Amino acid sequence: MITEYESTLKEIRLKRKEAYQLDFPILLCLALGLVSSLVLPAFAPFFGLAAFVAFYRKLVKAARILCPRCNEPFGTNSNIVLGFGTGNCQQCGLALYKNKS
Repeated sequence: MITEYESTLKEIRLKRKEAYQLDFPILLCLALGLVSSLVLPAFAPFFGLAAFVAFYRKLVKAARILCPRCNEPFGTNSNIVLGFGTGNCQQCGLALYKNKS
């Protein structure tokens, strides 16, 4: 039963890890913000905001991957995403990790 969902559950686990990793758009925004703070300080906050938006989009994407069992968002379908949710699907309760016992 769990094995038929394992590939999607593995993708959910991978996206959750990747959401907190720095990638090129975020690093670019941070670097441009640093340079901008030295050259034109008024534009530095815009690059910081752009870095936050890039990070937040990754977080939302990871939280809203569809559950393989019920086809609802696995983590959350809230308009304001503050995290991934729990280790179980919010609708059907499918576990993201296998129990060790």
